[in-house]
Amino acid sequence: VNIDYVNGETGTVAAVNVYNSKGMLIREVASNLLLGSNGSITWDGTNDSGEKARTGIHIILVETYTLDGERLRYRLPVIVASKL
Repeated sequence: VNIDYVNGETGTVAAVNVYNSKGMLIREVASNLLLGSNGSITWDGTNDSGEKARTGIHIILVETYTLDGERLRYRLPVIVASKL
């Protein structure tokens, strides 16, 4: 999964985490990531152990923090699928 972003504020940092359908954290994709003016963040579909995530619905939570202390949260639903 690629998350493309456009950032209008310098000094913004982000945390990107992936949760399973039960709300359990399965992967910390980024922590204190300094965002450029635009870019892309990628989750390769694996958990923190490097194993393929289980088939099903997952939520990617992106939290951004500005120099002014403003926090924004984005919840992005994704589906991990596999061949039967």
